[in-house]
Amino acid sequence: MRISFVVVLALLLSFSACKEKQNSTSAKKEPVADTTGQVVDTTSGETYFSIRAFFDDQWTTRKGMPYTLLRVEKNDGRTDSAFADLDSLLWQELRGPFDRADISDKKFAGLYNFEMFDDEATQTSNLNFDAKKPELYMQKMYITVDQFSRRVQSVYIETRATGEGYTHSQKLNYIPDRIIQIQDFETPAGAPARHRTVEYRYKY
Repeated sequence: MRISFVVVLALLLSFSACKEKQNSTSAKKEPVADTTGQVVDTTSGETYFSIRAFFDDQWTTRKGMPYTLLRVEKNDGRTDSAFADLDSLLWQELRGPFDRADISDKKFAGLYNFEMFDDEATQTSNLNFDAKKPELYMQKMYITVDQFSRRVQSVYIETRATGEGYTHSQKLNYIPDRIIQIQDFETPAGAPARHRTVEYRYKY
């Protein structure tokens, strides 16, 4: 039976709180979650929070609903916009950059610093993953969760890929039922830097 992603987050947050209490008497272990909703530590060979599982859950609760999105593209100073119906094909396209930043494979265990903190002013819990090495593709993943409902309020990701004389970085932002934003920054060798932003706005 599929475990609700809200439950996964509740488990992850509870696990983190327990680990904070244990840090004074034992070595720190980083909280992680696998795609089945089980919360474990990195010594067991499991992995970090799965963004793919999160987007699977998001589509499961939204497919078939009549969403119409406003697509706004800004490319080197030019702006274009159009309406688009949210179907399975568009959802796969939108989630693609987020999926590529997923760190739920066990090969990533131990490569990211994890921090959790509560913000009482906004009544949110924040789960931050930061790369320990600059060559890792996924550099940052910040997840904001409502303290009471345990629902994800936003996901922010930064990626970075480099080649000989070339750098491609992205800033990805997802706020459920409000906006999906993908920013691309390219610095090719011998050519001007390029910046492209694509937004899909809800509430249409």
